[in-house]
Amino acid sequence: MTSPASDQLYYVRSGKKVLGPFDTEQLQELRAGGRLRSTYEVSSDCENWRPVADVLDKPQTPAETGTTGTTPTGSWFYAYEGEQHGPITRIALRDLIAAGRLTANDLVWRDGMGEWTAIRDIADLREALPLPLSEAKLVRRAAAPGTRVGIGDAAIDFLADVFNESLLQLLARSLIAAGNWILLVLALAAAGMSLKEALDHSDALGLAMAAGILIGLTLLKTAGGSMATASQKLVDQSPSRLSSMAFPRAASLLILTASLALSAWQMARVAGDRNLAAQGYLLAAGSLLLGGLLAVMLINSRWLRIELSRDVTIGEEGLGLLALSAKLLVRSSAVFYGVGALIAAIGYAFGTVMVLTASSEISQNIGHGLQLVALLIAAGAALAPIFVYLLTSLVYIVIDALRAILSLSSHAAGDDESNPFSRETAT
Repeated sequence: MTSPASDQLYYVRSGKKVLGPFDTEQLQELRAGGRLRSTYEVSSDCENWRPVADVLDKPQTPAETGTTGTTPTGSWFYAYEGEQHGPITRIALRDLIAAGRLTANDLVWRDGMGEWTAIRDIADLREALPLPLSEAKLVRRAAAPGTRVGIGDAAIDFLADVFNESLLQLLARSLIAAGNWILLVLALAAAGMSLKEALDHSDALGLAMAAGILIGLTLLKTAGGSMATASQKLVDQSPSRLSSMAFPRAASLLILTASLALSAWQMARVAGDRNLAAQGYLLAAGSLLLGGLLAVMLINSRWLRIELSRDVTIGEEGLGLLALSAKLLVRSSAVFYGVGALIAAIGYAFGTVMVLTASSEISQNIGHGLQLVALLIAAGAALAPIFVYLLTSLVYIVIDALRAILSLSSHAAGDDESNPFSRETAT
């Protein structure tokens, strides 16, 4: 980038001290000598102060450099990584802003503007900036001015603040690590029980089964744990846009209600048949735990990489909801893995106690049944992240295809070759 012309005079402010005036060449010399810091501010009228970089690093406009050529009226140029790019359409520029490719401090210009201007200073482009989470809450509440915030909304806001992105990331890593250890211990315990029974009955097939359980669960644990970790990166690299968090909040309430209903049904089964107590309590606790975690994840927009924007179209909203479903599934793979392994371990422990302590054949058969169900749950918990990863990859292929179809009309007049982001993606 080239510096602006040096005929303009500027004042420099450091705290309460104001010095100057200086022309741009003098400012460049002061900065080169280390006397003009990036934290200082400059102004031409001592009223509107800007960072030093906004003046010294601002490029010449295309009109000043004579590079506008025969561009269509209304075309935009923007500065990115020290280079000028464009022309592109207004819609294409807003898409770059909404996607987070350009920030509020990046500079843009079009014919008729005197100089390069930050996006934050142009109302039409500023509206395309993604909303911070705190501002999104204010926008949602401002949709009905004068109304009170309900208890449900206040509770959801409280949970979203408590279970923030950092806590959820720690929870996901902890669940994956716990799942790895639990499945390893379960594999050793199950192999040990099979080995004991094989030795008690001199059964060669039992020895092979013990080895198979140990090797099989260990391999599933390794594959499931690695895929649960890798799948989280899919969400981190895949932001999506929604107009509000209304649907995710409603869906979280539905998930929580369904988990409560399922837990109540399991407790009712236990009340009708005490023989189902172990299974019923286990499934009831698992339902509450899974439902609660999924509900909390769904209301955290940053955790799901959801960007709230004011100008989302109906088509973009549909794609955003589809992406939301896929990302929730990916995020929940850590929950399925860790909680599933825990439920399997508890179930296997119950079954083992019944097998070792029961005096009747019926009780021992129930214990063996619990052990078998627990091993199946463990296998399912290990396989879940693998299937989720594959399914989400397919879903995002569909999302990218639909997004390309929706953007064809928007970018018809744009010059994609002037967009460095498209080149980055292609490479």
